[in-house]
Amino acid sequence: MASREGVSVGQLADAACWSLQGRKTITAGEGGILTTPHREVYEKAMLLGHFNKRALAEVRPSSPLHRYAATGLGLKYRGHPLGLAMAEVYLARLDSWLHHRQQHAATLESVLPDRPGISVLTPTGPELTPTLYAFVFTIDPATTGLTQRDLLAALHSRGRYEVTDCDSMRPLHTHAAFTHPHSPVADYPHPLIRGPLSVATWLSEHTLRVTVPSENTATAHRYIHTVAEALETALSPSAAR
Repeated sequence: MASREGVSVGQLADAACWSLQGRKTITAGEGGILTTPHREVYEKAMLLGHFNKRALAEVRPSSPLHRYAATGLGLKYRGHPLGLAMAEVYLARLDSWLHHRQQHAATLESVLPDRPGISVLTPTGPELTPTLYAFVFTIDPATTGLTQRDLLAALHSRGRYEVTDCDSMRPLHTHAAFTHPHSPVADYPHPLIRGPLSVATWLSEHTLRVTVPSENTATAHRYIHTVAEALETALSPSAAR
């Protein structure tokens, strides 16, 4: 798992969540995992996914939440048992997958050292262990002479469509669910976000990501070296002109 100075990122917060959706590092098809050291948070989560026997056994009788244990909150957010069994098998392979991804990411990172205007957001190193769902970096056109769109076009012209922008994770203030929170199931009198999020906007306009394989195969190495060469060529001074 991702860590900093040997400490798992899941230990740095009151609660941590991991998606198990189909394209994630570990998948159960859908669903996710929540961990927390706090009993109250655990019991609240329990009521979102379970009810009756399980919740009655897990939620403390002394808790004010216990009266909801028989019914839960009317939802059933727990993962499917077969999917979770599959995820458990994948969990045993996680360390190997992360190791290979870090090696591939280091190859991509090697073509970007000390390049003005380029910043790697998922750096590798002895003190940092990213999960590398993707290799992510930013480009500053004021320094490089290339915009995000320029670089994407240059890479795509070389057939490197694995390099994409992060539009699927664009700022929340651009989504109607937050700017116009009115729907058949919700009706809030005011927008849930009061204004533009400047940092998120900058990142969405300057960030690119590269899919990183988790296999140690000739095909994976060939793919990474091809992407690295395309990046190096596209970021050359002549490309900026």
